Amino acid sequence: MTVHLLQKTQWPRGATISAPEALYFRAEPRASWLFDPAVSLKASLHGDGEYLLAFNTFFGALSLTTWCGAAAIDSVIVSLRFSGTLTLKIYEENGYEGPALLWEQRVSGDGNEFRVLLNGLLGHRGSLYPVFSLKRGDDLEFFELAYYTTKPPVHQPRLAIVMPTYRRELYAHRNIELIRSQVLASENQRCKLFVIDNGQTLPAHFGNGVEVIKNPNFGGSGGFARGMLELQKEATTYTHVLFCDDDVLIEPQAIKRLLNLLGYVSGDFIISGGMMKMGAKTRLHEKSANVLGMHFSSNKSNVDLTDPAVIARYDESSFATFCGWWFVCYPLATNAEQLLPSPFFVGWDDVEMGLRCNRMKMRTLSLLGVAVWHEEFEKKDINWRWFYHTRNGLITALLYDGSRRALRDTWIEIMTALLTYRYEQAQFRIEGLEAVAQGSKALYIQRADELHQQLVQRQKNAFMDVSKDIILDRYKRPLKRSLIRKLFARATMNGHLLPNWCFKSAREPSHPGWVVENIHATTLVRIFRCPRVVYYEPTSGRGMICTIDHTRYFHLLGRFCVIWLRLFFSWGNLRTHWRTEHPKLISSAFWREYLDLPRP
Repeated sequence: MTVHLLQKTQWPRGATISAPEALYFRAEPRASWLFDPAVSLKASLHGDGEYLLAFNTFFGALSLTTWCGAAAIDSVIVSLRFSGTLTLKIYEENGYEGPALLWEQRVSGDGNEFRVLLNGLLGHRGSLYPVFSLKRGDDLEFFELAYYTTKPPVHQPRLAIVMPTYRRELYAHRNIELIRSQVLASENQRCKLFVIDNGQTLPAHFGNGVEVIKNPNFGGSGGFARGMLELQKEATTYTHVLFCDDDVLIEPQAIKRLLNLLGYVSGDFIISGGMMKMGAKTRLHEKSANVLGMHFSSNKSNVDLTDPAVIARYDESSFATFCGWWFVCYPLATNAEQLLPSPFFVGWDDVEMGLRCNRMKMRTLSLLGVAVWHEEFEKKDINWRWFYHTRNGLITALLYDGSRRALRDTWIEIMTALLTYRYEQAQFRIEGLEAVAQGSKALYIQRADELHQQLVQRQKNAFMDVSKDIILDRYKRPLKRSLIRKLFARATMNGHLLPNWCFKSAREPSHPGWVVENIHATTLVRIFRCPRVVYYEPTSGRGMICTIDHTRYFHLLGRFCVIWLRLFFSWGNLRTHWRTEHPKLISSAFWREYLDLPRP
């Protein structure tokens, strides 16, 4: 019988990834199992009771929702390599009702492959996984788990991985080596890695299957666009492209599973990779997201990926505005020319692409184990990024939203920044408004890399180590609720209308006017009459120190009101302008000229 691999489960990679065991297997009680990542997992029984080795985990379970749904698989072969005698059970779990036992038998293994064939799974939802149950007298040394099917692939996918990078050599070298050794070594006929070196600091050669392309620093969107242009030059046609950030940690099995899935999925499916948190590796930041105005909401936000119910429901379909470019795969068969990014430099390029794909009626899939670890966004709160957030967010709204909701959201965001002493952030946001008002010519006035360099050099209130400037006992202090205080804070523009003698002393961290707030805190009354605020991100110990400045507040407020009113009354004309110009901005001809590349 000919079988075809769906996915294989491997052991945690130790210090390379440092992912918790609970994402790969569950061994209970843990003290009774000896784990050698290079060899096996071995039972060491110490008395009566039941000992379990289960694979209802993020990397261990098989997704029935995806494999037996969009991929139309009806039969699954659970392949195991182990030695010993024990009871083997195979369960199906949908996340709502509890596990259902599909197969149970006393089995013996000698280290060779042991297979269990399960038929009639087409249309099932949830997850499928084996469980080894041992009691006194049983023994087990486990080596490998894999899932196969008798159904041959219906496509022969070829995947291009596009990874832009800018002077993140540590991340880039680690991910290139993982992909090269663990994926390209065996899949070089189906997969190639294009590293777009925006910083031009990487070596030119990494071996077969890896191509490093020097590129000017036109941001993430410029890097992804350059990758797409390179694909157009390849003699061999790629069927799919994987957009992948450089500041991620990749489990190579995610790419292999993606490749196998592409062999079975027909139609214009986008495969969304989840973003797991680098600092809390069992937590999911999001699988995909939705945008309304300028506000984001995540699908599967902050769920625990060691919870079996979460795992069983992970691949449930749900509407998504977009999938993050930390790991997302697009089909190229009919859409290659329509998948060039907008020239946004950084931020909202993936959102705009998602909205564009929704208009093309493309659907989104996910798969257990297809995800990456990514640095949390709250650890990167840099003021210059708010220029791109405002400019790119409003352009996206002009392209796809008929209302002024995004403009109203921007009013709230900038006023909040001003009232909480984040003047530099507010200034960058206001400049983003001014860029939108200039129309598409703002993208041509100066090179994107030169504009970005100016923004970075102008930033003065840096995100830095502030641990020496705070008293941690005051972080997240309880707030006394007072309606009078709240009304007084609003009536005085959170103290900006008050004279200096009304404020508390804040000469050093021990003084009452020196307060510590979360990096994203926006509660005005918590800082009312406190002239200095440390906005703090606790996991990294970094943050920003902001001090009240009455003169700067009123100067920025006046500038903001003028440009916001100008945008409000010209919104309709701007919408027409940007919608007319946008097809040109995402064309191959534009990007070749923008990146100063020769014509093909």
